[in-house]
Amino acid sequence: MKAMYRAALMAAAFVFLLPLPARSEIREGSFEAGLFGGYNFFENGQNLKDRPVFGGRLGYNFTRHFGIEGALESIHSHVDDRTKTGDKEGEFGSTMSGVDIAFYHINALYHFMPEGRFNPFVLVGFGGAQYSPSISTKDMAAFNVGVGAKYWVTDNIAFRIDLKDYMVTELFQESYHNIGVTVGLSFAFGGEKVQAYQRPAEAAVVAGDTTAPTVIYTSPEDGATGVAINRDINATFSEPMDRATLNTSTFIVNRGTMPVTGKVTFADKTATFTPTSEVSSGALYTATITTGAKDRAGNALANNYVWSFTTGMAADTTAPTVIFTSPVHGATAAPVNQKVQAAFSEVMDPATLNAATFTVKQGTTPVAGKVTAL
Repeated sequence: MKAMYRAALMAAAFVFLLPLPARSEIREGSFEAGLFGGYNFFENGQNLKDRPVFGGRLGYNFTRHFGIEGALESIHSHVDDRTKTGDKEGEFGSTMSGVDIAFYHINALYHFMPEGRFNPFVLVGFGGAQYSPSISTKDMAAFNVGVGAKYWVTDNIAFRIDLKDYMVTELFQESYHNIGVTVGLSFAFGGEKVQAYQRPAEAAVVAGDTTAPTVIYTSPEDGATGVAINRDINATFSEPMDRATLNTSTFIVNRGTMPVTGKVTFADKTATFTPTSEVSSGALYTATITTGAKDRAGNALANNYVWSFTTGMAADTTAPTVIFTSPVHGATAAPVNQKVQAAFSEVMDPATLNAATFTVKQGTTPVAGKVTAL
């Protein structure tokens, strides 16, 4: 058993010391399915030969860090010492030969570095162990803990390695440790894909940037009251940000101490939090941008940025209007280097302001340009 634990420690060290590239592949809201195979080392007290293990799993990532999965594993083993007698529950002996074992369990996973192709994780789970022939009056409870890692070779396919300790037990009786090492493939489906990007024209600016970004504007503003219950929550930064660092872990909204579930999107310099859970009327909400938010040069906010607002009693059903343009309608002799601007009657969703919704033409010929929302 000591040799198994030494091997376990060596494997764990290998997992956590691998190089860590910087591209994100764990996606919030994604499903993962996988097949795997490996080897299972039984504790000597069970009197079973160490044998290969095969199985499959299906999981869901609630956030980029937290996920849950169900797994089923199958092992065909043999009694190690067939002369042994006086078996207790959980042990095999002289009247048995081949043994089929099924482990089934639900695991909770925590990914340490979801922003890289390489994602180390820890897991803890609970389930059961079924033996044939039976060695208990019912399926035995099984607890498991482990470490592992995923390495994404494409956007949707990853190699995965796991090292787990299955603790099979009859409650208040003997417990048996089974060390399992498995490798396999994971296939991801759905979820929001978040990747850092950088326009070529910005590369030179990013290279020499050492200034921490700041939040220069929020909507709703700090202290605002009567905020419509169907409004998004926006934060505008002093410079373009690394969109891979703007997510529900770095843009947080709470009602009191209760987190609000939602989705974070990013356009130009503005991050938008869209609640997916019900927003209450007449309630105080607090929004936070954490120091995990970084600009494209990797500079983080110096401090968490926190603001609060109070919702009103109704949703906003009034359509916005354009209240000002520059140049004004009908203007002549406008400077050729002047920017074209439009102001609205209320705060707009920056994700809807782009080259498809804000167009400029010379006659019938579209003018190429960039749209920014302030």
